[in-house]
Amino acid sequence: QLRAVAVRALISGGDGVSSSMKLIRKRMDHPDPDVQRAAVDVLRGLAPLSSAIATTAGKILLEDASEFGQDVLKLRMQVLQILGASGKYAKRYFNDMAKELESSDFQCRRAALEAFVELGKHAQPAGTEIARRLLHADPVIRRIAVECLGRMGAVAADHFGRIESLAET
Repeated sequence: QLRAVAVRALISGGDGVSSSMKLIRKRMDHPDPDVQRAAVDVLRGLAPLSSAIATTAGKILLEDASEFGQDVLKLRMQVLQILGASGKYAKRYFNDMAKELESSDFQCRRAALEAFVELGKHAQPAGTEIARRLLHADPVIRRIAVECLGRMGAVAADHFGRIESLAET
């Protein structure tokens, strides 16, 4: 399919595609879901190569997303997917990503969890921020924090003692 080939071509372009970033970003708001997916795939592919992608995506978590004209939750999920692929460049947005674990929307919470899991070893510093949700008043938030730390595996091992104490209650 042409879209898939175009996505691969843009990812192969690496930093040379930086002049097209604004155009690619606009495609995240395209009416066709396949075009939206292709834009996110390109940004995910380029994210580990350029800090600019994580910076642009991360700023969306910080801003009032209503200005973007599309469903705010969908945009936040797209941003979390991009940050999940950003590797070391996602670190400065860990607090904002962890806040998404408290979202009222299940899919947004799930996207945040998946982003941390995908970050692998790069997410280790986020473990403390995620572990703070173990004390949250809402049992759903506590559960997603436990699942997130558990799926992060050895990267989050420093926090397993707190999870163990939850298992005993």
